Amino acid sequence: TIPKLAFTDTEAISDWAEHSVEKVVSLGLMYGMDDNSFAPKNATKRSEAFVVIYRLLTTKIDTYENTTEISVVFFVQK
Repeated sequence: TIPKLAFTDTEAISDWAEHSVEKVVSLGLMYGMDDNSFAPKNATKRSEAFVVIYRLLTTKIDTYENTTEISVVFFVQK
């Protein structure tokens, strides 16, 4: 079950994006800002994008919604 969003600016998240935001938050890929906002209209900083990509590549994500399993595997070739 995906929890409902509890950010101070939840109403600023577009309707079409709300489920995706709920999903990435529930998976621990995004946590929001320090002031408990999500800031959906702000431009993403490179450092913020890096953190999300890093979490995605280093986390095994299992989700059983609709019996779907998502596993992220990253191979680095030397």
